[in-house]
Amino acid sequence: MQTVLQKLTVLIILFSSQIVSAVNSAIDGSWEKACGYEPVYEPTKLYTTIKAKLKKNRITLERNIYTNSNCKSPWSMMPTALHKGTYRILDKEKNIKIGNKKRRVVQIEISFTHFNNSAIIKDKKKIHVFYDAVSDQVYVAEGDSITKQISFKRTTAKVRTADEVFKRNKNILTCTMSFDIPNMNEADSTWCLKNINFPEKQFKALCEAETVQVGDTKVKRSYGERCPLHLVSYCDYGLRPFGYTMHRYYSKEQIRLAHGTKKACETTLRGKWHER
Repeated sequence: MQTVLQKLTVLIILFSSQIVSAVNSAIDGSWEKACGYEPVYEPTKLYTTIKAKLKKNRITLERNIYTNSNCKSPWSMMPTALHKGTYRILDKEKNIKIGNKKRRVVQIEISFTHFNNSAIIKDKKKIHVFYDAVSDQVYVAEGDSITKQISFKRTTAKVRTADEVFKRNKNILTCTMSFDIPNMNEADSTWCLKNINFPEKQFKALCEAETVQVGDTKVKRSYGERCPLHLVSYCDYGLRPFGYTMHRYYSKEQIRLAHGTKKACETTLRGKWHER
């Protein structure tokens, strides 16, 4: 026979599971954060809108990033970031201050596993958000008070997939840059970036960032399908934690003149050097 304590324990477990089940049903659906400043990107001042879909302990999230406060000008380096992962309802509720009132909210623990729906996230940090049944909103909290600027309301907006967001132009695969450097012929003052799997807008933005004019040095930039044939050795690098890579090609003369090219590839760029 079960003791009174055992029966109470069973009842508590059943009650807790019913709460979790009820909250799971309550938060299932689509949520949206309105345009607002997001300090995570400092020192660059950027603003985001976020859409999230929660269903059966799985979450997909679309973050659109902008350079202005009304979220009209997309950030060229990364206009959209997608995440997917899992979430769970924690049994323990928490008292949080929302405005001037204290509310008892339910904690939700989120763990993102993939970036842009394909790249595996190795550093799986857990994020905690809070569901308030009274306002029917999901909040991000700092300490024991809600950051009202970061709140999610229900929406009918759809979270896009990677195929919908990253429509790549197959013809733009390389970016060739020629620098007018004194006492060096054009062939040996030419670099080339070959896109492996960056979204097109990001690849273009990276190429433009590489070709900023310095002083009176003239820069020519062109896009195409392949790098010049005399550029043989390359550094394989990129945003590896996010699954993005590209190749930067060098001529034999460039490698001869710049003895630290291989070391810079492997240490500064944290890439892999390919000698040919």
